[in-house]
Amino acid sequence: MIARCDRGVYVHRLGNVTVANFESGALVGTTRDGCFLIKDGKIAHPITNFRFFESPFMVFNRILAVGVPERVAFGFLRPKLDNSLMGAEEDIWPSPPIIVPPLMVRDFNFSSLSDAV
Repeated sequence: MIARCDRGVYVHRLGNVTVANFESGALVGTTRDGCFLIKDGKIAHPITNFRFFESPFMVFNRILAVGVPERVAFGFLRPKLDNSLMGAEEDIWPSPPIIVPPLMVRDFNFSSLSDAV
């Protein structure tokens, strides 16, 4: 996919994704763990992380290529609030595995730069 891209952004992961609008399905979040500029089918250099505001339903209309799905790394779940466990702020590990295919999408809506790590 990278070789087919003249100019674009390679996003390794998305983080802090939340629903911004339930009617349109719009999501907000940040890129994380590496963003790279793609020039002439090759990764040129690292770039700053971005914030995004995008609806997956609109993204489906702009998909140019879909790769082979891969299992992503385990993460942590936020603790469930339970009145009987007041003060229990431990993270739950592992979170359920997620299988995600790499996508090549045109005109993805990055809204601003982010200091996300």
